[in-house]
Amino acid sequence: MRVCVAALSFLPALGLGACGERPAATESPIPVLSATEVLRVGSLDDPDYALTWFSMVEVGPDGRIYTLHPMEQVVRAFSPDGALEFVIGGRGEGPGEFLRPFEMGRISDTLWVNDNANNRFTLFSLAGELIGSVRVPLNAQVDDPDARRALPETLLPGGRIHAALLAPTHKIVDGTITHDVRVLMDRDGLVTDTIARIPFGEGTWEITDPDNPRAARLYTGQPLADSPLSALAFGEDAFWVVDRTVGRGDTGSDYEVAKITFAGDTVFRRAFPANVEPASDAAIDSLLTTTTDRLADGPIGQGVGRGKLRGWVERDFYRPSARAGVMALIVGRDGTLWLQEAGKWEAEADTWLVLGPDGEPLARVTLPTDLRVLATDANNVWGSRTDELDVPYVVRFRVVRAEPGGH
Repeated sequence: MRVCVAALSFLPALGLGACGERPAATESPIPVLSATEVLRVGSLDDPDYALTWFSMVEVGPDGRIYTLHPMEQVVRAFSPDGALEFVIGGRGEGPGEFLRPFEMGRISDTLWVNDNANNRFTLFSLAGELIGSVRVPLNAQVDDPDARRALPETLLPGGRIHAALLAPTHKIVDGTITHDVRVLMDRDGLVTDTIARIPFGEGTWEITDPDNPRAARLYTGQPLADSPLSALAFGEDAFWVVDRTVGRGDTGSDYEVAKITFAGDTVFRRAFPANVEPASDAAIDSLLTTTTDRLADGPIGQGVGRGKLRGWVERDFYRPSARAGVMALIVGRDGTLWLQEAGKWEAEADTWLVLGPDGEPLARVTLPTDLRVLATDANNVWGSRTDELDVPYVVRFRVVRAEPGGH
């Protein structure tokens, strides 16, 4: 019997491909483009433009920018040139109000906000007018050994809802729950289909006193995580999935990008070379020292000697043989896929590989390392930057393309 290791090692539950050789990493030249900041919105002292932290950005067809502010429970809308146009939401349980808004998106001319404390999606016109809401009962379960409930995440066209089965962090860490299970629900909260099972892998870092089960503990992301990355493909019944452990070697690894339909069919699959620096002892020591310093004054570090605290930090730290080639991904409003590629530890800029909806590489775009990318299309990047006082700003970058005949 021939065992197809290539197919089995990458998300077997998603049904990727039949047995066969993995596609070779692409080596064809890809143009490298820069980006220039063309818009910055925010202020230290102007109350209309003094922004709190925002978690998401959505962009309308006319260029209007919407920002979701969970701490204020509001959405702000700015014109394409940065003028504040209106604010929607506010804390509460009434129509158009939010308690814990954590997702936002757009379907055609409707903006939706997912408030998981009120168990509902609230719908607005792109001009900020309240349209209505969809309340989703939290009683949905699927055939799962842990009898997990489904948490609604994304409103899809046709009244469908994309949801994830709840997975307590401590059960992910101890290996009780191994997969991120994604499902479709209807508006009555009934699960209609399981569409993906994506391994959690070594993505979560638990820091605590191993000798005291009642001690305070911190769960955070592993800095060198190489578990799969995934995101819904824009406008399609499909996922983008990135396997970050392909071709693992001493100095890095290729990574593989696939687009997989909700039915489990592979639309696209291709490997890309990863050019990363090895995880040196000095770099790891710096990372662990920074984490120890951060925890020393917090609940975990109170009354604990520095040496013991450093031991707790090191205990469950995940150090693979090589860094993963991709650090993050984001799906553009035009169907493009942006992949933040890992490079040097102290890089002067971040490099993002941009793939078209068909998976073909379009360009690599360099962006500032302090930019938190929240929305993209082939020509623009929207995100958040903070100044030296940690004041957040909404920014837009325009991708600078070479002039015809230029070099």
